[in-house]
Amino acid sequence: NIDVATSHNNIEINDVSGDSNILCSHGDIHGRGLRGQTVETATSHGSTDIQTLATSVSCTSQHGKVALSATNPDLENVAISTSFHSIHLTLADGLDPVITTSATHGEVNSEFPGNGSGGPQISLNVKHGGIKIQRQQLAEQE
Repeated sequence: NIDVATSHNNIEINDVSGDSNILCSHGDIHGRGLRGQTVETATSHGSTDIQTLATSVSCTSQHGKVALSATNPDLENVAISTSFHSIHLTLADGLDPVITTSATHGEVNSEFPGNGSGGPQISLNVKHGGIKIQRQQLAEQE
């Protein structure tokens, strides 16, 4: 497992096989190859960019974009909340997620229907920004 916290600096984490808890104030969070069961991030005044195979992911941000690629076919839940920027979520193509979105002063665009049949629970909340949800492309899966 990894727990990281900083302020006024960026965090970059790669290839973690345990759970990840990442906190950052006034900096960006970048994570690749996060393979634990859970990934939790929180930042203010910075962006979040995560690629993970975790089954449970939570990302919160204030004044920053959240880009999450959560492509585990056994994904259980994703919760993302941000303000004054956007959410960009990529999910595995074969999922049938149950998606709940709230976009105040922004648009929602999704390649998935909103009411899946018992797949992972996806909750996305943005104020003053948009939401984009896309399917993982085959080239990205390799």
